[in-house]
Amino acid sequence: PDGVRFTPSLTEDLARRDFTVNAMAWDGGQVVDPFGGREDLRQGLIRCVGEPKERFQEDALRILRLYRFAARFGFAIDEATEAAAKQLAPHLDCVSAERIEEELNKLLAAPQPGAYLEPEVLAFVLPELPPEELTKARRRIDALPAGTEQVSARWAALLLPLGETGARKALKRLKCSNARIDGAAALVRECGEKTPDALDKCDLRLQAKRLLGKYDLHTVQQLTALWTALAPEEKASFDALQAEAEVLTAQGTCCRISQLAVNGRDLMAAGAAPGPGLRRVLEALLEEVITGRLPNEKTELLAFAAGFSAS
Repeated sequence: PDGVRFTPSLTEDLARRDFTVNAMAWDGGQVVDPFGGREDLRQGLIRCVGEPKERFQEDALRILRLYRFAARFGFAIDEATEAAAKQLAPHLDCVSAERIEEELNKLLAAPQPGAYLEPEVLAFVLPELPPEELTKARRRIDALPAGTEQVSARWAALLLPLGETGARKALKRLKCSNARIDGAAALVRECGEKTPDALDKCDLRLQAKRLLGKYDLHTVQQLTALWTALAPEEKASFDALQAEAEVLTAQGTCCRISQLAVNGRDLMAAGAAPGPGLRRVLEALLEEVITGRLPNEKTELLAFAAGFSAS
């Protein structure tokens, strides 16, 4: 809109709202509901106020809000409303990336958003995603835990076919935060580099340590959930890996260089030369500790470091 015009009429004000369930008011001790919002709530229906095309032409973002509200409550969508949404989806190219990203985040946080990821709408907000991949992506997303803290994992499940580079480009175009981009891209990378059945070929405790060496516990939990969505028949292995990571974190087990009982200053005080070689020594110490060949104790680590430097 190019201006704002106030009105003393409550009904006229409600007529400007997007959906009937959002076009009710409390006035003088009673509910004012001129467009049947209460009945639509009872029926579990999302329907535009008045003529759907007019509502979506007023603000194309309402198209995404339609699917977001329906997904959040598991409501059905009025037939005429959805038809108008699909027809006017190209108008989303006039909406800022930031507003689109915010609505998509809320949609992906819904309990079971898969069925509400409408191909005719996603074609305009996520043109990078191949339409033929959407059915599998929907199943992956719905298999993941819901909630705002799980949105990065669901982005990864949606953008998995694009690979890490493609996922980063898509999220950057939508003006996502760096944390969102890095989180989702890391999950996409791990799913592409390591097949889930590889877990059966290595020690779960060591695998958990190596993952915690790269990521925080929440990311590891998201990754095991995503692996489960990709290979549900291996759920027991992924659950065991997650449980191991949770135990290691609770115990404060050393999985990163920063958790070693020595640091670069300790090594230099013991006679090690400063420079990039210090990092190699610390990495060697960490490998010895996480594999169980050395305890994470300062005396033993310094002794090993002296021998490592000499060699």
